[in-house]
Amino acid sequence: TCIGAAAAGARAITATSSCGLALMWELLYVASSSRLPITLALVTRALTGPININNDHSDAMGARDAGWIQLFAENNQEAYDNYIQCMPISENPDVRLPIMICQDGFITSHASHAVENIELETDEMVQNFVGTYNPENYLLKHENPLAVGPYGISPYYMEAKVAQANAMKNAKKVILEVGKKFGDGRRRDRCCSDRFFRRHCPRDRRRAARTGPQGRYD
Repeated sequence: TCIGAAAAGARAITATSSCGLALMWELLYVASSSRLPITLALVTRALTGPININNDHSDAMGARDAGWIQLFAENNQEAYDNYIQCMPISENPDVRLPIMICQDGFITSHASHAVENIELETDEMVQNFVGTYNPENYLLKHENPLAVGPYGISPYYMEAKVAQANAMKNAKKVILEVGKKFGDGRRRDRCCSDRFFRRHCPRDRRRAARTGPQGRYD
């Protein structure tokens, strides 16, 4: 549904978790190779085996190389802020890739200690920041008929993959630009607008382990 809607020229948003994401592996690649800027809310949870419904990044890591941008949130404030920023990132003409907003299942979505006060933006601010979606090409644009997701022989397949790789490289710059724009006028501890990761240790540390909020090593 999201792929069809995005291909037709609409903004498409969906949400899933754990095995729900695993069941759409194939379509994740279709969305990214078709350069459809879909937004996916991913509440990361363990994949079954043994049966477990708690927090883990196995679902997100399984989709890591599917050509989607992934933004991870430490807490609910970051998740909220990332949702506002994701569309200007993914819809940028130099990017045009689908994007996942990842937050830790149960730790930020269900657990009682996840209840926190967050700073909400006005509807007007969000609408102005996100802007109007004006895709260059889409299925319902009768002036320029096109096909979405056609068969690609090897030369065209490689050309598409190179374009995807370049778009992902471009995304790094766009993420920082959008983050800086969003961070202007907001608390420094709320918006990490000038870098991709927060620094949690003194500069003179020789070794560090990067972990998610749930404490596992990534």
